[in-house]
Amino acid sequence: MFAQEGEPVSSVSCDSETKICYSGYTNSAGIYIGLALPKNPVDPYDAILKITAPVERTWVGFAWGGDMVWNPLSVAWQNKDSATISARFALYVTLMLWSIQV
Repeated sequence: MFAQEGEPVSSVSCDSETKICYSGYTNSAGIYIGLALPKNPVDPYDAILKITAPVERTWVGFAWGGDMVWNPLSVAWQNKDSATISARFALYVTLMLWSIQV
């Protein structure tokens, strides 16, 4: 379901164990990104990010400002039987061009 062409619509889902409700979106690759914010936020406040992804994806990232560059990033990947979560910040993007000769 889309609000406008190409714009995903989020939906609310609540965790039955923690009772935390997330506004989130699942893309076509099966990656779910959910965000829980307080109802009446007062600075400073906590935000909870929930990422669920198929293991085949190897890593998943979320840019808090929309674009990757000059915004805080949250990145997660599988590490044996658990997960590693890391905060990152990208100053620039490097483009790599590959050419294949036949």
